[in-house]
Amino acid sequence: MSAFFECYDPNKDLTLTVSKHGRVEGSVTIDHSNEKEGVAHLRWFIVSDEMRGKTMGTLCD
Repeated sequence: MSAFFECYDPNKDLTLTVSKHGRVEGSVTIDHSNEKEGVAHLRWFIVSDEMRGKTMGTLCD
């Protein structure tokens, strides 16, 4: 993960986190370093046990 963030380009890559009461409960990282146009990799999708199955995406409103 640290090697990825050393090369992180905010114009191409994306990392999002979800927190609840000041505690990080999940994150997703998309890596667009592939040379092919329109190709990206889901690098990490991490969710805490507490948030698993709780429709975390709806908390981003």
